[in-house]
Amino acid sequence: MSSMRRGADIFEDIAGDIAGSLVPGVGPVVKRLGARMREENARNRSLALRAACDAAQLTREDLAERVVENPQLIPLVTRLLWEAAMTGQHQKLEAMGRAFGQAAAQQTDVESCELILTGLQNLVSVDIVVLRYLGEVHEVFRPHANERETGNRSTREVAPRMGMTEERLSYSLVRLAGQGMASQSSVIGGEVYTITGSGLALYGALQKVGEQ
Repeated sequence: MSSMRRGADIFEDIAGDIAGSLVPGVGPVVKRLGARMREENARNRSLALRAACDAAQLTREDLAERVVENPQLIPLVTRLLWEAAMTGQHQKLEAMGRAFGQAAAQQTDVESCELILTGLQNLVSVDIVVLRYLGEVHEVFRPHANERETGNRSTREVAPRMGMTEERLSYSLVRLAGQGMASQSSVIGGEVYTITGSGLALYGALQKVGEQ
């Protein structure tokens, strides 16, 4: 098998391995859902790989060849394609895809890519927005329900500026804290969420990818 042929097939081969690792269902309803899931997975995979190609400034075929030539990229693209099979969160897939594309292009930034893929794995798209905000201001105050004085960095003030409800912002802060990207401490009138070293590292990596 030629190098070009192996390169052209590698993304589909990895996606096929991922699909094969999932337990197949039986019965007509599950089969119909399975077909729809395959179509959705293909769209998500295409989105992630398109973001990777844009970041790397490579065609899909050239990106595949880069993976074939650099085995250290295989675990990264496998994680990317696994996430594409598991989620339809486009902002998250685009961020992960761009991180992989940058690693493939530079071949020296694998650790940053791994940090991003690992850091985003258990987060949702809204968390990326909140993490970027935390990276800029470093902390957010979440007041108790009966607290009147909150300040301009409270969830009540910040959430509308971010285009989300206070409840959604609060849940995101809890998720970030649960993943070690933020720390939570009790203060008079509520809690303060502060970005951690891990959160700053992920924020910096995302910023770097966004600048490409």
